[in-house]
Amino acid sequence: HNIGGIANLSFLDKNKGFDDVLAFDTGPGNMMINAATSYYYGQPYDDNGSYARQGILIEDLFKELQENPYYDVAPPKSTGREMFGEVVLEPILKHYENRKNDVIYTLTKFTAWTIQDSYRKFLPHDLDQIIISGGGAYNPVLMYEIRAYLPEYQVLTQEDLGFSSD
Repeated sequence: HNIGGIANLSFLDKNKGFDDVLAFDTGPGNMMINAATSYYYGQPYDDNGSYARQGILIEDLFKELQENPYYDVAPPKSTGREMFGEVVLEPILKHYENRKNDVIYTLTKFTAWTIQDSYRKFLPHDLDQIIISGGGAYNPVLMYEIRAYLPEYQVLTQEDLGFSSD
Protein backbone atom coordinates (compact mmCIF):
# COMPACT_ATOMS: atom_id res chain seq x y z
CA HIS A 1 0.00 0.00 0.00
CA ASN A 2 1.66 3.21 -1.16
CA ILE A 3 0.82 6.28 0.89
CA GLY A 4 2.00 9.25 -1.14
CA GLY A 5 -0.23 12.23 -1.88
CA ILE A 6 -2.93 9.74 -2.78
CA ALA A 7 -3.04 6.30 -1.16
CA ASN A 8 -3.20 3.33 -3.50
CA LEU A 9 -2.90 -0.38 -3.17
CA SER A 10 -1.73 -3.27 -5.27
CA PHE A 11 -3.20 -6.60 -4.22
CA LEU A 12 -1.30 -9.74 -5.19
CA ASP A 13 -3.27 -12.92 -4.60
CA LYS A 14 -0.84 -15.67 -3.59
CA ASN A 15 -2.92 -18.20 -5.54
CA LYS A 16 -2.92 -16.24 -8.82
CA GLY A 17 -0.38 -14.78 -11.20
CA PHE A 18 0.81 -11.24 -11.84
CA ASP A 19 -1.88 -10.85 -14.51
CA ASP A 20 -4.48 -10.87 -11.74
CA VAL A 21 -3.17 -7.92 -9.72
CA LEU A 22 -5.86 -5.59 -8.41
CA ALA A 23 -4.73 -1.97 -8.02
CA PHE A 24 -6.68 1.18 -7.17
CA ASP A 25 -6.62 4.44 -5.23
CA THR A 26 -8.12 4.10 -1.76
CA GLY A 27 -8.41 7.86 -1.17
CA PRO A 28 -6.21 10.60 0.22
CA GLY A 29 -2.78 9.68 1.48
CA ASN A 30 -0.66 12.53 2.76
CA MET A 31 -2.29 15.13 0.51
CA MET A 32 -4.83 16.47 3.00
CA ILE A 33 -2.48 16.15 6.00
CA ASN A 34 0.27 18.01 4.13
CA ALA A 35 -2.11 20.72 2.95
CA ALA A 36 -3.30 21.35 6.51
CA THR A 37 0.25 21.38 7.89
CA SER A 38 1.32 23.82 5.18
CA TYR A 39 -1.72 26.06 5.67
CA TYR A 40 -1.47 26.23 9.45
CA TYR A 41 2.28 26.02 10.06
CA GLY A 42 4.05 26.69 6.75
CA GLN A 43 5.63 23.21 6.95
CA PRO A 44 5.51 20.79 4.00
CA TYR A 45 4.35 17.82 6.12
CA ASP A 46 3.64 16.72 9.69
CA ASP A 47 7.14 15.59 10.58
CA ASN A 48 6.97 12.50 12.81
CA GLY A 49 3.24 13.14 13.31
CA SER A 50 4.12 15.84 15.84
CA TYR A 51 1.06 18.03 15.17
CA ALA A 52 -1.36 15.11 14.92
CA ARG A 53 -0.06 13.77 18.25
CA GLN A 54 -1.28 16.94 19.94
CA GLY A 55 -4.77 16.82 18.42
CA ILE A 56 -8.06 15.15 19.15
CA LEU A 57 -10.71 13.90 16.76
CA ILE A 58 -13.26 16.38 15.41
CA GLU A 59 -16.22 13.99 15.15
CA ASP A 60 -18.36 16.18 12.85
CA LEU A 61 -15.51 16.71 10.40
CA PHE A 62 -14.61 13.02 10.46
CA LYS A 63 -18.21 12.03 9.67
CA GLU A 64 -18.45 14.65 6.93
CA LEU A 65 -15.30 13.35 5.26
CA GLN A 66 -16.61 9.77 5.39
CA GLU A 67 -19.69 10.75 3.35
CA ASN A 68 -17.72 11.04 0.10
CA PRO A 69 -19.32 8.61 -2.39
CA TYR A 70 -15.87 7.65 -3.70
CA TYR A 71 -15.50 5.07 -0.93
CA ASP A 72 -18.42 3.02 -2.20
CA VAL A 73 -17.28 2.93 -5.85
CA ALA A 74 -15.97 -0.53 -6.71
CA PRO A 75 -12.42 -0.77 -8.07
CA PRO A 76 -10.66 -0.23 -10.31
CA LYS A 77 -10.86 3.48 -9.52
CA SER A 78 -8.63 6.51 -9.36
CA THR A 79 -8.73 9.89 -7.66
CA GLY A 80 -6.60 12.97 -7.10
CA ARG A 81 -6.48 16.65 -6.20
CA GLU A 82 -9.91 17.30 -7.69
CA MET A 83 -11.40 15.37 -4.76
CA PHE A 84 -8.85 15.73 -1.96
CA GLY A 85 -6.67 18.73 -2.81
CA GLU A 86 -6.15 22.15 -1.31
CA VAL A 87 -9.12 23.76 -3.10
CA VAL A 88 -11.52 21.24 -1.55
CA LEU A 89 -9.83 21.42 1.84
CA GLU A 90 -9.41 25.21 2.20
CA PRO A 91 -12.95 25.96 3.48
CA ILE A 92 -12.51 23.26 6.13
CA LEU A 93 -9.14 24.66 7.20
CA LYS A 94 -10.59 28.17 7.52
CA HIS A 95 -13.61 26.90 9.47
CA TYR A 96 -11.43 25.10 12.03
CA GLU A 97 -8.69 27.77 12.22
CA ASN A 98 -8.71 27.60 16.03
CA ARG A 99 -8.30 23.77 16.07
CA LYS A 100 -5.20 23.28 13.95
CA ASN A 101 -3.78 20.15 15.54
CA ASP A 102 -7.25 18.65 15.87
CA VAL A 103 -7.74 19.09 12.11
CA ILE A 104 -4.37 17.48 11.37
CA TYR A 105 -5.14 14.55 13.67
CA THR A 106 -8.63 14.15 12.19
CA LEU A 107 -7.20 14.10 8.65
CA THR A 108 -4.57 11.58 9.71
CA LYS A 109 -7.15 9.28 11.28
CA PHE A 110 -9.38 9.79 8.25
CA THR A 111 -6.61 8.66 5.89
CA ALA A 112 -6.22 5.49 7.97
CA TRP A 113 -10.00 5.00 7.88
CA THR A 114 -10.09 5.22 4.06
CA ILE A 115 -7.38 2.58 3.83
CA GLN A 116 -9.11 0.12 6.14
CA ASP A 117 -12.45 0.81 4.46
CA SER A 118 -11.04 -0.33 1.12
CA TYR A 119 -9.53 -3.47 2.62
CA ARG A 120 -12.78 -4.41 4.29
CA LYS A 121 -15.00 -3.66 1.29
CA PHE A 122 -12.94 -4.77 -1.68
CA LEU A 123 -10.29 -7.33 -0.70
CA PRO A 124 -10.45 -10.90 0.60
CA HIS A 125 -10.11 -11.23 4.34
CA ASP A 126 -7.35 -13.85 4.27
CA LEU A 127 -4.49 -11.45 3.60
CA ASP A 128 -1.07 -12.40 4.89
CA GLN A 129 0.46 -8.95 5.09
CA ILE A 130 -0.11 -5.33 4.31
CA ILE A 131 3.14 -3.63 3.37
CA ILE A 132 3.15 0.16 3.57
CA SER A 133 5.44 2.31 1.41
CA GLY A 134 5.68 5.99 0.56
CA GLY A 135 5.96 8.99 2.84
CA GLY A 136 3.03 7.87 4.99
CA ALA A 137 5.13 4.98 6.28
CA TYR A 138 7.24 7.56 8.14
CA ASN A 139 4.28 9.06 10.02
CA PRO A 140 4.00 7.08 13.27
CA VAL A 141 0.54 8.47 14.06
CA LEU A 142 -0.79 7.36 10.68
CA MET A 143 0.85 3.95 11.04
CA TYR A 144 -0.61 3.55 14.53
CA GLU A 145 -4.11 4.39 13.25
CA ILE A 146 -3.83 1.94 10.32
CA ARG A 147 -2.73 -0.84 12.67
CA ALA A 148 -5.52 0.03 15.12
CA TYR A 149 -8.10 -0.23 12.33
CA LEU A 150 -6.65 -3.49 10.98
CA PRO A 151 -5.47 -5.45 14.04
CA GLU A 152 -6.10 -8.80 12.37
CA TYR A 153 -3.40 -8.14 9.75
CA GLN A 154 0.35 -7.89 9.95
CA VAL A 155 0.99 -4.28 8.86
CA LEU A 156 4.63 -3.74 7.89
CA THR A 157 6.65 -0.99 6.28
CA GLN A 158 9.17 -1.47 3.51
CA GLU A 159 11.87 -0.89 6.14
CA ASP A 160 10.64 -3.95 8.03
CA LEU A 161 11.58 -5.94 4.91
CA GLY A 162 14.95 -4.29 4.36
CA PHE A 163 13.83 -1.79 1.73
CA SER A 164 13.18 1.95 1.73
CA SER A 165 9.63 3.28 1.85
CA ASP A 166 10.87 6.12 -0.35
